[in-house]
Amino acid sequence: MFGPIEPQVDALGAVELPSTAIALCTLRYPDSGPLLRPLIERAAEGALEGEREKRQLVRALYNVGGRRDPLMFAPLLRQLRRRADEVKDLLGDVVTEGLPRIVAGVFDGNAEALFEIIADRNVDEYIRDASRRLGWATSTTSLPRWKTFSSMTIRVSPVTKTCSMTKIPPNPTRLRQAS
Repeated sequence: MFGPIEPQVDALGAVELPSTAIALCTLRYPDSGPLLRPLIERAAEGALEGEREKRQLVRALYNVGGRRDPLMFAPLLRQLRRRADEVKDLLGDVVTEGLPRIVAGVFDGNAEALFEIIADRNVDEYIRDASRRLGWATSTTSLPRWKTFSSMTIRVSPVTKTCSMTKIPPNPTRLRQAS
């Protein structure tokens, strides 16, 4: 348990579910985190090599999300903005099953970046939905209950733990004043 963490981080890429490695990387996150972060950065750049690194990435994402590592919010959003087929190939069922918890876990308080991915119609709908479901995080972060983003109002309910978006009609008075 107190040996080097590198073999445990490497074991995250094993075909068989490496329960011990996952547990040790979680318990020893101050040691494993700095080794997992570059993997997630490489995934955001599209530079992962092989199935082993893909398995390692999926397990690393659950780890950084569970340990609430805000340093991984920006790289995760960059990864999620890649082409839909690339994201699906890398993450598979994680997009529909675990992504809301992972995004909430790494959320760094940058609501603007979060709302940009929600509003981006080029991003896969499941990813946009997972980001919308971050609403429950408002009870643990400084995310405002009401946030206006561009032409949308995003309402976050701490009671139902949901996030909804409403399109704001243009204000003709404001448009005339601007011209």
